[in-house]
Amino acid sequence: DIGACIEECLNTALRMAREDPRVYVPQQFTNPANPMVHKQQTALEILADVDGPIDGFCSGVGTGGTISGIGEVLKAENPLMTIWAVEPENAAILAGGNIGTHLQMGIGDGLIPDNLNQAIYDDIYIVTDDEAIETARNLARLEGLMCGISSGTNVAAALRLAEKLGPGKTVVTILPDTAERYFSTPLFEE
Repeated sequence: DIGACIEECLNTALRMAREDPRVYVPQQFTNPANPMVHKQQTALEILADVDGPIDGFCSGVGTGGTISGIGEVLKAENPLMTIWAVEPENAAILAGGNIGTHLQMGIGDGLIPDNLNQAIYDDIYIVTDDEAIETARNLARLEGLMCGISSGTNVAAALRLAEKLGPGKTVVTILPDTAERYFSTPLFEE
């Protein structure tokens, strides 16, 4: 059970922190600094860089900080925009799916994080491992962006959201990882 594993790891880290004042446990799933930095930094950078209204935003859900922090600010500035929470096919907990193994690291951790503002997204989009990997490969081959599999996940969802919204719409996503973390994965099999 993945939930029991996560709980055991957390309890071990918290015990270590109690026993040693040099140990700090950031609690990325519950630490309010996580979504706050995306509100105060990432979202403002996006608003400064995007010319015109933003019609859509999508992000994989890991700790909940990225989609919540960015989503809240972008939605406040663009109230009619669409936001998608993105999950791996084999770990689509928000969509009511079962938790299994997948290659889209950093998202689909098998829990609904406290940092996730579940009211901020309009829909959930599910991406397969194959789609995430192929999109990450296309980012490298066609755009020169050496990103990891979860970046492929986000871009795959952004492409679908842009398709749904139609021509002339602006869709934003985040590329949260680099390909160098994935050398031993199927991303580099070809």
